[in-house]
Amino acid sequence: MAEEAEKKYSKNEISRHTTDGDMWVIIDNAVYDLSSFQELHPGGKKMAGTDATKKYHKYHSEKAMTRYGNDLRIGIVEPTEQGKPKKSFFSKFRRS
Repeated sequence: MAEEAEKKYSKNEISRHTTDGDMWVIIDNAVYDLSSFQELHPGGKKMAGTDATKKYHKYHSEKAMTRYGNDLRIGIVEPTEQGKPKKSFFSKFRRS
């Protein structure tokens, strides 16, 4: 039996999920719904609707993802939006 493809979400859609009972975050290009988890981990409110990858890795070991990740994961960030390079301030002064 073939595995189902994960649902894909745009960063714009993810950014709208920032209220009590409706909190999503991005960690390593995966989307997690923290709504049911918010009482156990109120720090999620600060990162709701954003890419929380750096903060997650700063404060958590892989054990946290192993323990909770599968239950909270709802999809992935649309591939066209994953890892888009950010233009630096100096890129506008680049010579041709």
